[in-house]
Amino acid sequence: MASTGALGVRGLAGGTLMGLANLVPGISGGTMLVAAGIYPRFIGAIAELTGLRFSREALVLLFSVVGAAGMAILLFAGPIKTLVVDHRWVMYSLFIGLTLGGVPALWRMLDRRCTDVIGYVIVGLIAMAVVALLQSDPNAGSQREGFVFLLLAGIAGSAAMILPGISGGYLLIVLGVYVPILAGIADLKS
Repeated sequence: MASTGALGVRGLAGGTLMGLANLVPGISGGTMLVAAGIYPRFIGAIAELTGLRFSREALVLLFSVVGAAGMAILLFAGPIKTLVVDHRWVMYSLFIGLTLGGVPALWRMLDRRCTDVIGYVIVGLIAMAVVALLQSDPNAGSQREGFVFLLLAGIAGSAAMILPGISGGYLLIVLGVYVPILAGIADLKS
């Protein structure tokens, strides 16, 4: 078992990567914790905390990951929002490319004998098409910036951010609140 200090350093590295990944749609913050080798411990630490058990190791890991992710988000939300607003299609093309870049890895992990996967893929594609059709106006998010909607979108995005393979930033784009939320985070620094 790693020492608490070493775990804290890995937590800082993983948290920084997680924060950056959560700003870029198509990259999963949870996957960054997997890459840093701390995802199982991170989920275990959350379980300990929700079970009202407060071990030193769990607290160090949670504070280092959450603190580093928060700092990365605060520091880079403004520049990324500016890039998305000023170079929308270039950035969205980058995000789509990053998302599609993960397909070969998913394909290799796929159990070829499992025919249920085809149904899941079809359901996912249909859901994606429905959401895209419902949000035909690229500025549709500006009509949905009410407090309750932004709160629910933030909760959904936050939940997605810790799951490997699910991009919280992409979910925010689908919900039409990616730019308003980045702008709000950037405004916190002002």
